[in-house]
Amino acid sequence: MPSNENDREWDLALAKYAVIAPLVCRNLEPAERDALRKEIVAATHRFPGDRLKRFAPRTVREWVSLYRKHGLAGLRTNVRKDKGVPRAVPQAVIERAKALKAELPTRSAEAISNLLAGEGLGLVSPSTVGYHLREEPPALANGEPPKVFRRFEHPRPNDCWQSDMTDGLWLPDPSDPTKRRKCYLHGFLDDHSRMVVHAQFYWRESLPALENCFRQAIARHGIPSMAYWDNGSAYRAVQLRRMAARLGVEIVFAAPYAPEGKGKIERFWATLKGALYPEAERADIQGLDELNRFLWGWLEAHYTHRIHSQTGETPHERWEAGRHRIREVSPEELADTFLWEDERHVSKCGEVRLGGNCYPVPADLVGQRVMVRYDPYDLSTVKVVLHGRLVGSFRPAELVSRTFAKARPHDEGPPKPLASAKRLKERLTEKAGASDGRWATLAESEPGSVGAEAFVGRMGTLLGDRPFDGAEHQTLAEFHRRYGPSPERTEAAVADAVALKGPEKPLAYYLEAIERRLREGGLR
Repeated sequence: MPSNENDREWDLALAKYAVIAPLVCRNLEPAERDALRKEIVAATHRFPGDRLKRFAPRTVREWVSLYRKHGLAGLRTNVRKDKGVPRAVPQAVIERAKALKAELPTRSAEAISNLLAGEGLGLVSPSTVGYHLREEPPALANGEPPKVFRRFEHPRPNDCWQSDMTDGLWLPDPSDPTKRRKCYLHGFLDDHSRMVVHAQFYWRESLPALENCFRQAIARHGIPSMAYWDNGSAYRAVQLRRMAARLGVEIVFAAPYAPEGKGKIERFWATLKGALYPEAERADIQGLDELNRFLWGWLEAHYTHRIHSQTGETPHERWEAGRHRIREVSPEELADTFLWEDERHVSKCGEVRLGGNCYPVPADLVGQRVMVRYDPYDLSTVKVVLHGRLVGSFRPAELVSRTFAKARPHDEGPPKPLASAKRLKERLTEKAGASDGRWATLAESEPGSVGAEAFVGRMGTLLGDRPFDGAEHQTLAEFHRRYGPSPERTEAAVADAVALKGPEKPLAYYLEAIERRLREGGLR
């Protein structure tokens, strides 16, 4: 439950965003927009406190305008203390009106108004009766209708990403190699192309793991219009919903206990577990990093470039056909979007506390409640926001903890290894890079390759002394570990890419340029 009025305002803003998200996130023609607005007005929407509400067309238009002008902050409002409690009509009268409607669902608002007057409960206008009855979920006269599941796909890449988590494999525990520990697989799949925009094994089913997977998917494949995912606690986290709202991503939650809604990614999980898991269990994999390289190699060799049974095309072909329509995001905007937010009180000493660190702030903030925005993996600097305005960035007097506590990473006997499974792992992780795709992996580096840190520094220099955040640094180090490109090919590929489109494009654009140069010249 929200701890204070400020939290309730943000919850309300997120609920309003969920109502208008289809209008502000999708690429719509005028006729499509009008039809969608009518659907939104006719629908019942769930708001904080499990309240079901409907809204007039004017209200929806006002919210769209506020969001486009001011972002999520524009949807915040001061909530009336007696919100939801009738002031002109006694609550008992409203309850009686609802009971009369439940007795006979076909009764009109006017008929119920007349019945209330006949029972001596006063004159209540039909419009007032209708207003309160619209908050009730619609009744079904003949019970629940049968479920019907029709095939459906979105018309373009990035119109919708489906996401889910599933159980991974048992691996040696990095904190105690004598024990085994289960990992978890997080993934995002494009609804139209069936492209796995990113998938990765993690040690936990946690919000930091989900954010990391989502962020890498966006960095590589742009911003989706809609994210359709599970009802788990990580997916419903306020931090994640705020990030989606900043990017203009519509969030749609799958109905509880109805996996059919996520049919495409559920089907992919079944394919993956039937083909990859049995081999991975017997490939003598010793760590999470090795398992992820096996996964990415399998995607490249056995999924991304194979014809899909439903579409008749490969996921890669379908994705590339609509690539020109995707919304890209700059590295700076992506880094800012994935900052966490927490409200803090400025102490009498002019400090805010976060993660065990004390951050001195201007004296005029003493006694105020401010919003602190921070990278959970790097607390060396935080941003302080007051009433939606950035006050500045601040460093702690002493860096006690660099990583936020909630972001810190935290059996059965192993199956008998099989030589055939081990050979498959080696073949996929070493040779998948020979074909086109982002998931390729090379175990050996080119002669003359530089170390990972030197490669990161070289990329920064080539891109105009561009700084990299933690996630970008990790992506560059992983790229170097997979390919180990020579300095000559790196410089030539990046120089051509910068000359074509400048140094401000997403990092994935330049890494793809290096990959192409490696393929043209031979990977070995």
